[in-house]
Amino acid sequence: MNAESELAAMKTVHGALSELDEGARTRVLRWAAEVCRVDLQNESVVRSAAEEPCSVRDMADLYHAVNPETDAERALVAAYWHQVEQEQEQDGFDALSVNKTLKNLGHRVRNITDALGSLMERRPALVIQVRKRGTTKQGRKRYRLSQAGITAVRERLTGEPALENQGER
Repeated sequence: MNAESELAAMKTVHGALSELDEGARTRVLRWAAEVCRVDLQNESVVRSAAEEPCSVRDMADLYHAVNPETDAERALVAAYWHQVEQEQEQDGFDALSVNKTLKNLGHRVRNITDALGSLMERRPALVIQVRKRGTTKQGRKRYRLSQAGITAVRERLTGEPALENQGER
């Protein structure tokens, strides 16, 4: 395959996906990966060197490096710890684990569900709900950071104010 045909394929895919919402894009890309037999879990396919997890020793280092100011930012940092640093991306994380991590640092969030909800309402969404168990409103939910959420924390680690001005609820 030459570079021109690869670029043409990318333009076609981008055009088709740009009209879909995030959930639909995810479903289409997963389907395409399955049909084309592309292993999306293969780190050499999915992750470039620039996307590697930051080099912090523990959650306390990460928390203090990012220095979150709001409950939503605190939740985002703890979620990043669970998903990226602890490599729990495949199964996602739950609100209880995120808040327990923050509580252990002395920074418990009063209403973790609201904090995660505000991150899901931002555009682009920083957190995505991927599963819910139970039929009641209080059913156990699993979440995953979007690429925008991961980028927001990484930009904050490098000193750029990516979490600010994102519409706190």
